Amino acid sequence: MKKAILILLFMATPAFAWNWQDPDSRFDASKNETMDVKLRWVVVKDINAACNAEQKKRGGKVFKFEVQACSFWEGKECIVMTPKMASIHNLGHEVLHCFRGAFH
Repeated sequence: MKKAILILLFMATPAFAWNWQDPDSRFDASKNETMDVKLRWVVVKDINAACNAEQKKRGGKVFKFEVQACSFWEGKECIVMTPKMASIHNLGHEVLHCFRGAFH
């Protein structure tokens, strides 16, 4: 019985699941929705205002949390919005949305 419990606990550890909130978490790139993306990076002064304005423009609801970056599709182009001082994690996270779609 102890062996079975150990195996189940080991298989349930986060190392086997992609954690989009962890900048060091790995994911299977072969599961992307697309591998060909036209990308535009837009730097804005007020990231919350800009992302919420884009959400509303596209018929969505405003974010109920403070936004650090965001991404949207416009035709065949993926637009990533960040503040002037962006982190590699935030930029990478949004660019990943361009390849993978909505994952959270």
